[in-house]
Amino acid sequence: MTNTGQIVFSGQIAAQTQATFQVQTGAIIVTLPAQASFTVTAKSDVGEITSAFAGVNVQRDGVGATASGTVGTGPAAHLMLTTHVGAITLNSQ
Repeated sequence: MTNTGQIVFSGQIAAQTQATFQVQTGAIIVTLPAQASFTVTAKSDVGEITSAFAGVNVQRDGVGATASGTVGTGPAAHLMLTTHVGAITLNSQ
């Protein structure tokens, strides 16, 4: 967890691994391969969430947003993305 600042990750996460990215104030930007298999749970108390992956369902909640979903088939990585103030972006590479 980081208190303040941007978290940027680009790469692959091994199947059946849990990856948690958490920041108090700042954006989270995660870029995964287009063929990645993963589940995701994301929450921004104040900020939006965008995803390039069709399997991720984003819902606005006033000034914040939540997202969850399953992408791909086979053994999946598990992503948890949380920020109090900031945007969350899930990119496909």
